Amino acid sequence: MDRRPPGSCAYTVANDIQREPMKDTDNIRILHELIAALDRRLPQMHGAGEASIAREAAALKVSALERVATLEHKLRSV
Repeated sequence: MDRRPPGSCAYTVANDIQREPMKDTDNIRILHELIAALDRRLPQMHGAGEASIAREAAALKVSALERVATLEHKLRSV
């Protein structure tokens, strides 16, 4: 039984996972949202570890773009 309060993000995600797998189109939309958020992020160069965070964000964006390309190719092939 899920003890998280209804309406919380963790509750929603946990219950969505139990229902059915996400569709590729939903994954593409979410990945585009992630990419947009990464693009909006401004590095805080005075912050400790910011260079590492910026590198990891750039790598995450590359991975997300690759995954979008894979999913879009899969959808075109169907």
